[in-house]
Amino acid sequence: MIVLITGVAGSGKSTIGQLLAESLGWEFFDADDFHSLTNREKMRQNIPLTEGDRDPG
Repeated sequence: MIVLITGVAGSGKSTIGQLLAESLGWEFFDADDFHSLTNREKMRQNIPLTEGDRDPG
């Protein structure tokens, strides 16, 4: 089973997802983990990603 949690930035999606996965004995994956290191660094610096950044290439 796959559960997706959506919401605006800073609303607690990752926290709730981690707690839910832990309580159910499931693996937790954060969508940000699927971005490149470059994109994650941009996000860390609050730099918006462009469509080009999201292109898997």
